Amino acid sequence: MQRIGWGNAARWLLLVNSAWLLGYWGRHRRYFPAIGSALMLGLAYGPLHAWLNQQLAPDYYAVLCHEQVGEGYRGDTIEQAGLAIGPYLLQSARNAQARERRHALAGLGKLDYQPGLPLLDSIARNATEPDFIRADALQALRLMTSREAQQAAQRLKQQAAQDPTVQAVVGMVDAWAAT
Repeated sequence: MQRIGWGNAARWLLLVNSAWLLGYWGRHRRYFPAIGSALMLGLAYGPLHAWLNQQLAPDYYAVLCHEQVGEGYRGDTIEQAGLAIGPYLLQSARNAQARERRHALAGLGKLDYQPGLPLLDSIARNATEPDFIRADALQALRLMTSREAQQAAQRLKQQAAQDPTVQAVVGMVDAWAAT
């Protein structure tokens, strides 16, 4: 069974309600209330969508943890949830035993979630972490747009000249970027 994202559900809800109101008011030859109702629903979509994502963030996280889809589609849940899922991703990224840790690291970078910046930097620098986890953290840092994230990624790249383990991590990320 395919789950419909709540962002899509909110769009459909807005579309169906607008069509119904336009039809109802149009049938009674009241065009001004029909246009006004459609405008009000259209303006309410943004705050409604943000509020709905905030309320459903735990559900988005549960779907991320338990969905049975291909690896390429797991990021869709994170993107649909938006920044509201950030605290849950941060909690999962901190847990070294979490099954969805790699997706949480990637999600922090895709969402440009600034509270995750110190954690991503510390994971990327931690020599006790597996190289692929460190590479995921570095990749997330490179995806972030803030100046601090770019500086942290640049420091790691400069450190690669002295440390062969960091060089391996940077090499992994560069190889991923080339594909």
